[in-house]
Amino acid sequence: MLEVDVTNRSLDKLPLYAAMGVVEIWRFTLDRIIMYCLRETTYQEVLTSTVFAGVGATDVLGFVRQADEMSRKALFFYVMKWAEEL
Repeated sequence: MLEVDVTNRSLDKLPLYAAMGVVEIWRFTLDRIIMYCLRETTYQEVLTSTVFAGVGATDVLGFVRQADEMSRKALFFYVMKWAEEL
């Protein structure tokens, strides 16, 4: 299970998410994405996703930025091409 937080309210809820077994949390800030991975009972910041192999926080941030500049169809093909190159 993955939680994506765009409101930055997840920090207060980390113990609840851990109890529910949420494996990973992505927090969006104005200029970056922070990924947290559940390690036993606490979350640790990580650079790459454990849910989506090969996907890093900088990759996701790039997709978010591209979404402002591309149509959905163009973004879909952009991400597909990126994934094929993994």
